[in-house]
Amino acid sequence: MKPAKLSIQLPTQDLTAGDIVGKAFRIARLNWRVFFQIFLLPNLCALLGSDAIFWAAEKEYVPRPIAYGVIAASAMLMFFAVWEIAVRKQALLNLIAQDKFDLRECLVEAKKNSAKILVMISPVIMIEFLTNGGTLIALIFLKQASGEGIGREANATIGMVILGLLLLSIIPSTILSVSNTFFLTIYANEQQGIWATLVRFFNLVKQELVLCFIYVLLMVAACMIIILATFIEMPFEWLPKSWLTDFGALLTGLIFVGPIQAFFTAATTVGSAMLYKQIRARHDGSDLIERLSMLETETQK
Repeated sequence: MKPAKLSIQLPTQDLTAGDIVGKAFRIARLNWRVFFQIFLLPNLCALLGSDAIFWAAEKEYVPRPIAYGVIAASAMLMFFAVWEIAVRKQALLNLIAQDKFDLRECLVEAKKNSAKILVMISPVIMIEFLTNGGTLIALIFLKQASGEGIGREANATIGMVILGLLLLSIIPSTILSVSNTFFLTIYANEQQGIWATLVRFFNLVKQELVLCFIYVLLMVAACMIIILATFIEMPFEWLPKSWLTDFGALLTGLIFVGPIQAFFTAATTVGSAMLYKQIRARHDGSDLIERLSMLETETQK
């Protein structure tokens, strides 16, 4: 990664949740070239893997052995892409938390902790694969329902129920993703173990429950733009099915959805850093008293 200049100045004044989200997207907009350098490629790889899985599963002109190979390779691509996104998030959070200026140095530092980062993002990866797997299963049932034979209505019902559940899971999974980024932020700032970071996460959220709740809702609402952006491929569904139209849909999705995902990845990362700083600024006094009390207890022992 080439040296990159970032212009990130986190505000010190008291902010509302709306201020944090608004300023996070403003910082992402001002630094979009650098953030695209960091996040665009892994987001494109994750998107490519997801689209390739559904292409291989849906298209009847793809021979089944090739389809299974594409699905397996695409799932691996998605896995490593999501992992790489988290590592790069951690590098950016380290840069902000440690007040450093060398992005490459922070990326090297984050890669050294890549195994620990994988453990910390495992819930997000699990939800990602469950969502894609569930969508595949729903499409299989719906495809069977469109054919001939008995059980068509049952297959259609099962497929629609699964799709309905997946639609209902969009908001909870996005909440999990935003919360996980805040978890990575705490780890970047306090450099504790995973369990200690988890305990700290709940303590900080409890301290500013209303602020965190509104922040997550606003960030989730903003991230819904990514879901809407995926409909840009819809016109290709009306064209005659062929390799050319499928390639056009994939390319259109990569060109438009990929950059949007990269931008939102950067914005949520910066937003989490701002949220952490805001909570700490409001409660530094109480934290100091608590730590002095703990130190006094240890000294008396």
